[in-house]
Amino acid sequence: MWNTIITLMISMFGAGLLYISFRAARFQTVLKTVRGKKWLARLLCLMFFAALTGAMWAMWNMMNAIACMIHLILIWLLFDLASFIIGKIRKRKWKHYWAGLSAIIFCILWLTWGWIGAHYVRTTTYTFYTPKLDQNMRIVQFSDSHVGATFHADGLLKHIEKINAMNPDVVVVTGDFVDNDTSREDMLASCDALGQVTAPKGVLFVYGNHDRQLCEEYVGGRTYTDEELIQRIEKSGIKIQTGRLVTYGH
Repeated sequence: MWNTIITLMISMFGAGLLYISFRAARFQTVLKTVRGKKWLARLLCLMFFAALTGAMWAMWNMMNAIACMIHLILIWLLFDLASFIIGKIRKRKWKHYWAGLSAIIFCILWLTWGWIGAHYVRTTTYTFYTPKLDQNMRIVQFSDSHVGATFHADGLLKHIEKINAMNPDVVVVTGDFVDNDTSREDMLASCDALGQVTAPKGVLFVYGNHDRQLCEEYVGGRTYTDEELIQRIEKSGIKIQTGRLVTYGH
C-alpha cells in the first residue's frame, strides 16, 4: 500500500514540477535572461526547482522536501485558476504574470507560518472537576513531538525542563513521540530526556501511529524496531499504556 501511495505521490510531484517550471518560464526576468528562448527558460526553471527540492532534501529529508514543493504546486494552481477567472471577468489579459509571483510569496509565508507552528510549543490550561478525586492533581499532557521532524533530543530536553517547572503530578505522552525518519541516536537520546521528567505519580506513554512500525513496506529512515523503542522507553522509567487506552495520533 505504501509503495503505491509513494509512487502516486512522486508521479504527481513530477507532473507538478513540470507545470510550475513551464509557468515560471513566463516571468519576464527569466525570459530576458535566456533572450526570449522559451524552451531554455523552461529548462532553466526546471533545473532551479529540482535544485531547490534537492537542497531541502539535504537539509531535512525527502518527505519534507516533497511536501514543501507540493504546497507550492497546489498554491500555484489555485492562484493560476483565480487569475484566469478574474481575467475573464475583467475581460483583458494581465500585463505581468502576477499569479505566479503571488503564489511564490504566499507559499513562502504559508510554509513559514507552518514551520513556526510546528516548532513553537503552546501551553493550554484546562480545569476539570470530578468526584473521583478527593484532592487536586496537576496533569501535564504533550503529544506529536515527532522528534527529528520538528526538534531533536536537545530541543525536547528544553521542553522537559519547562514541564518540570510546572510541578506536575502526572505526565502523559499521548502519541507520535518519534517520527518515521527519527534516527536511532535521536530516539535513544530523546527517551533519556523523557526519563528526566519529574512527576510523583509517574509518566504514562500512549502509542501514536508514528511510534509503531505499522507497515513493513514503509518505515522511513528508521533503524530500530518497535521492541527497541519499547525497551528504551521502559528503561527511562516510563509506563506504556496498552489495551483500551491505545490511541493513534494525527
